[in-house]
Amino acid sequence: MLALSARLCLLGALAVALTGGPIGATELSLEKFQHRTKLHEHFLLSWNINSSYIVFKIEVQTAGYVGFGVSRKGGMKDTDMVVCGADHAGGDYTCTDRYSASETTPVKDDSQDVHIYSLNLVNQHRVVTFGRKLKTGDKYDVDITHDTMRAVFAFGSDVVIVHHGANRGTKSVLLLSYSLDRDAVQEPSTTADLLTSNFKIPSDKNTFYLCTMFKLPVLTEKHHLIKVEAVVTNGSEPYVHHMILYRCAVNIKGSDKQQNQCYHPNMPEPFWKCQGITVAWAIGGEAFVYPKDVGYSLGTDGDPKYVLLEIHYDNPNLATGVVDNSGFRLFYTNKLRMYDAGIIEVGVDPSPYHIIPPHVSSFVSHGLCTTALLQDGHVSRVHVFATLLHAHLAGRKIHVRHFRAGEEIGSLGEDNTYDFNFQENRYFPQHIDVFAGDVLVVECTYDTEERKNITIGGFETLQEMCLAYLHYYPRISLARCRSIPNVPTLARNLLGCEVTKQSNKYTVTSPERHKGRLLEAVVAEYAWNTDRVTQYERLLRDTDYDVKLYLSNHTWVYETAKLPGARSTAGSRGDAGRPRPWRRGFELLTVAVALLLQ
Repeated sequence: MLALSARLCLLGALAVALTGGPIGATELSLEKFQHRTKLHEHFLLSWNINSSYIVFKIEVQTAGYVGFGVSRKGGMKDTDMVVCGADHAGGDYTCTDRYSASETTPVKDDSQDVHIYSLNLVNQHRVVTFGRKLKTGDKYDVDITHDTMRAVFAFGSDVVIVHHGANRGTKSVLLLSYSLDRDAVQEPSTTADLLTSNFKIPSDKNTFYLCTMFKLPVLTEKHHLIKVEAVVTNGSEPYVHHMILYRCAVNIKGSDKQQNQCYHPNMPEPFWKCQGITVAWAIGGEAFVYPKDVGYSLGTDGDPKYVLLEIHYDNPNLATGVVDNSGFRLFYTNKLRMYDAGIIEVGVDPSPYHIIPPHVSSFVSHGLCTTALLQDGHVSRVHVFATLLHAHLAGRKIHVRHFRAGEEIGSLGEDNTYDFNFQENRYFPQHIDVFAGDVLVVECTYDTEERKNITIGGFETLQEMCLAYLHYYPRISLARCRSIPNVPTLARNLLGCEVTKQSNKYTVTSPERHKGRLLEAVVAEYAWNTDRVTQYERLLRDTDYDVKLYLSNHTWVYETAKLPGARSTAGSRGDAGRPRPWRRGFELLTVAVALLLQ
């Protein structure tokens, strides 16, 4: 006897076949949908996909016309839509494939590439099921890819297709992303809320980072964290841009619910010892659910007792009187799973020496991660099952490239239409193995064509980041792996300056006209042109990168490496991947640290 879900899938496939659906759609159910999202409080979108075809179902609270489609940039211009309604009073209510090259009502496409499976009115809800190929070959159709897609919708109370008024919108979605059922928790679980307490968002800063220390529930036996939900206070949605939960060093003594501005010089010392990431969420993201055989370990001697909640508040209009109580809800269980999960943050170290020139429509930065420290005890590889990509307003593309023995072998996440306001975890259909010794390169493409001054790396919204958060198992000690181009080499080859480092700042020692000035000030005055941008891009491809690796026992290891395929350059400071000592924070680290952790 077939299970109910199997029977539904079989019936759905039969329904497609009986309606004469296109080849490629026959395996997709028209009854049970794997993916869904609300585009509007009155507009529910569901869909199923395979390698060449997609089936949509829209359920809209109206008896009038409805429209849904995908746009290249959001909005009505360059939109590919299905519109269901009547062209005039008394006309037939039908669904047609349409497109819009401007901000006008979409017109019928000469090539009708959408197949309508059902069209119903149920309790004053229009319910439409339809399908299309991911790539139709029609110049007016938008290809559906793994990138962030802009879903466009409109509806009205009249059956005649007229101007939509306020009932329209755009929402970014991942149509081809493999996903888990975020509403499901397979085991009975306990919840814990880690929320801020009546924090008044500053009205004199457009960006503010708040850090709150929490003591985790005291557990007498091992548990697994199996689901995490972002809890955003009603009214705070425009301001809470992203939240990260950091695990603190096991031996710290913190204060429950103590708050401070993140990264401020007066931040309490225990806060600085919370660096490894437990949870990462950003605007547009939904709940994070671990695969059924994976969970995040809590309650053992090696697990954190305290965590630090970081919230990035984005307040560009300096709104006043906004009080926030946002944070995370944790779901955990004592029914243990097979594997312990972890997160590795990879990419560019947020720094004023992450420099992006102005007036450039497509500029690429590189974040390099060497992975020798994946060798952790008997573990020599990890299995990556999801990734979260992160940049700021100038970000247009992010790609996590995967190299082994100098050859590119795949990707750990890619988005060629990145949306700052939609940052969702992307699950992989199958985990991807990363071996000790592999090299990961996070490439971010930026558009600064409208900016007059350079953009630098940092935490401000108008500064930039280039990061990826890799969810993996089994858990190892490596938690962060970020890089920046070697600053003395950058200063010498780009600006013709020699520098010395003092208190994490670089001061120019020559030429004489800049002697004694901070390097940042000299960089800010640099006169960019096309040739200099090209020279800088070449330098970034071939220069040495300083790689910073953070381990969960609150130690840092530093290495020097080059991008895969980089050319040798004069003045290179050693072999790629050779550890070198460097004092930072609370420890003096040496090569011996790396060797002991191998």
